[in-house]
Amino acid sequence: MALGAPTPVRNNSAGASEISALAPRSISTASARREQPARNVQSYAAGHFSSRGRLDWGCVVSLKGRYAWAQKVAEGKFHGTVEERDGKFRMKGTVATEAEKNEIWAAIKTIPTWQEDVAADIRVTGGPAPAAAPAAAAKPAPASPQSKTYTVKAGDTLSRIAKEHLGSANDYMQIFNANKDQLTDPDLIKPGQVLRLP
Repeated sequence: MALGAPTPVRNNSAGASEISALAPRSISTASARREQPARNVQSYAAGHFSSRGRLDWGCVVSLKGRYAWAQKVAEGKFHGTVEERDGKFRMKGTVATEAEKNEIWAAIKTIPTWQEDVAADIRVTGGPAPAAAPAAAAKPAPASPQSKTYTVKAGDTLSRIAKEHLGSANDYMQIFNANKDQLTDPDLIKPGQVLRLP
């Protein structure tokens, strides 16, 4: 047998599967019962080897188990359903802020296969900010009489917007700081966002 090849599984006369390389032929009944759960996992896993000949443990862990960290991050923020259905980890519901949504997505994306595993619809309701930010929300930003805005287009960056409207690409942090209520990262802007310009 070649290295890295899956161990052959065969059925014995009673119809139970056993892995020939792992199960000796003379096993007492009591010993066989003790080893049965491990053998079942091994039998199931025997057909799930990666291209490198290593066991793909993703076949043994449920998708809900694999995305437990994302569920933990979503606790208290996410209002909706979380389920495993049709071979997908599904999240459908709402969060109060864009920052909470981004935090949940960051947790989901820690799993390399998230694009194949996840079907999520997480919407921002624009509801109340988290408990840590009410003091900042209580102080409205002073409105300047000639406040300008810019609507983000596809392909825009804060540097490009800063160069066009403020004269220097290095002033992008001024735009970011003026829009911290809707931006969590200067590199993450979306088409359609309306940004205040300083």
